[in-house]
Amino acid sequence: MRSSSKTVNVIGAACALALAATAALAGEGEKSAEMPGAKQEAILGAEDLKRIQNLFDAMKQAFLARDAAAATRLFIPRSPEEQARLDQIAVNIRKELRKERYEAGSGFEVEELEPDAKLSPVRYSVWVRIHYKLLDKPNMPARTSTHNDFFVLERMPDGSFAFVDSPYFDTLGQRQGLNIVADAMLALLGLLAALSFWVWMGFEAFRMRPRSHGWRVFVFVPLLGALVFFLAAYLPRLRGGMLGKEA
Repeated sequence: MRSSSKTVNVIGAACALALAATAALAGEGEKSAEMPGAKQEAILGAEDLKRIQNLFDAMKQAFLARDAAAATRLFIPRSPEEQARLDQIAVNIRKELRKERYEAGSGFEVEELEPDAKLSPVRYSVWVRIHYKLLDKPNMPARTSTHNDFFVLERMPDGSFAFVDSPYFDTLGQRQGLNIVADAMLALLGLLAALSFWVWMGFEAFRMRPRSHGWRVFVFVPLLGALVFFLAAYLPRLRGGMLGKEA
């Protein structure tokens, strides 16, 4: 009986400890839910975030001024590998600023900036959303877009921050190539539409009654003949046919 009693006591104590542990974990969960920014504040303080914002503001000014050298000076490579990476980033920045013009004032804006992780005693990763406006031609609306990415930054001895790396810099200088492809596709679609219109008007000229040898010849003038035939012959006949049906 004593053995059974001891067993019951042991089980009861174990259950009590389990309940206490569960309650403690629940309490920690409630604290975390109440303080969603606790982790971020532990990684980077409010003053750090202001200095990081200053870093992106300096990048913005370099982009608006199309000053690739000023943008490159915002980086801090610490190894040959990082220097090689910076050399490639510098090439991308030069391509970007040579091809693109950011709208003055609001052409490069950081909409969101959140701490992500502490990578070393002086290096951090942050998540950033950048909204930019690019000007293609004078008196034309700006192209707008948003880019989300992670940036690795290093805290300098004076408390300021410098760029180390980000996938964002791989996208610089690439949008112009995409624009050229898009323009080529639009031009091809326009050419196909014009060709289709030309063939359509040629078919209509040959099936027109009474027959008109003049229109059959003139419609072969590239595009112009098809357009003149459409306005001078096909459209009036189409309208006349519609009015006849209504009558």
